[in-house]
Amino acid sequence: MEMNNRLMAELEEQRRQQEVLVEQLHVQKKQTEAHEQGLHQAAAASVKHGEQLEEMRRRTSARWHAFSATPGPAIAAPTAAPAVAGVQVVYGFQEVPEAPSFNGSTKVQMRKFMDQYEAYAREVNIVNAQRPGGAQIQRAPLSGSIDPLSVERIAYWEIGKASHELTEEDWKVFFIGAKHCDPVDMSKLDVAMAKLKMDTTVQSAESRVSKLVSDFEAILVRLSMEGFAEAEPKLT
Repeated sequence: MEMNNRLMAELEEQRRQQEVLVEQLHVQKKQTEAHEQGLHQAAAASVKHGEQLEEMRRRTSARWHAFSATPGPAIAAPTAAPAVAGVQVVYGFQEVPEAPSFNGSTKVQMRKFMDQYEAYAREVNIVNAQRPGGAQIQRAPLSGSIDPLSVERIAYWEIGKASHELTEEDWKVFFIGAKHCDPVDMSKLDVAMAKLKMDTTVQSAESRVSKLVSDFEAILVRLSMEGFAEAEPKLT
């Protein structure tokens, strides 16, 4: 009888140990699955990060298409006064997009104008696409979008030509030169980048990467280094 009790106790202990082992294996399996899932998410986030940076470089490279597109024959562009702010012309019952006006001097102001002119060019293309076969709107030349006093100053001091000799291509070359940022104190960039962190409160891995890249671009814009990602791809 005593032997039977001892045998039953041993069997019960073995069963209990087996249950503990099964539970440990179950926990270990869940941990392994969670780890693998984390690795997959990290790999996907890394790929997404690379794609986002590549897209940022592509957008930076093609940012000012109206200024970098292959030009046609160089034709002297007429010098015209800029459109009056707030006034839009009616063209065949269709509002004509209003061209921006430039009267600045710095590269930051030039890049801002190029962004505005690029948006204006897209608006013209959209309006023309809505009128297939109809009268098409001609985009205002760059010289017609520059303050007259600025035209003379830029022609004499920046380009080195008489204003009446400047072509549309001359103006494109002048403005696209602002694409290349002036040298920046890299220590300022290092300080700004040290504060760049991934927002872990965002649940989606893709959204976290998108926000990180967006914050990165915002830092470059604030430091007037929009072309940094394209010029220094190995550093990004």
